[in-house]
Amino acid sequence: MSTRRALVPGLVLLAAAAGCGLSTPETPVGSPPVIVHERSDSDTTYAGLEVEPGFELPRATLTTDDGARFNLGRDLDRPVTVFFFGYTGCNDVCPLVMSDLTLAVARLPAALRDKVQVLFVTSDP
Repeated sequence: MSTRRALVPGLVLLAAAAGCGLSTPETPVGSPPVIVHERSDSDTTYAGLEVEPGFELPRATLTTDDGARFNLGRDLDRPVTVFFFGYTGCNDVCPLVMSDLTLAVARLPAALRDKVQVLFVTSDP
């Protein structure tokens, strides 16, 4: 067996092992730990996860589909905002996720539905 042939399986294993570590969430050194816990009221069938402490929004301004400016610090007008990042030319997963989000919000009681906004943010190159 040549040296080159012997290296290929080793490189494949090394790449696979390195890839396994890529999905491991990391907390920057010195950051407080993020605590996630399940939260559900006994009188509802809805359950979810709450991240404590919440994430601080970056100071950023986005452009809407009609060219208007959308400031994250000023223009989020509801207590719950769901951001979905996807491609405008995405033909499979993106429309399905947006459809699922639309259905989920539509199933909420009116009082809760009015507190949720869903925003699609394009990540087109």
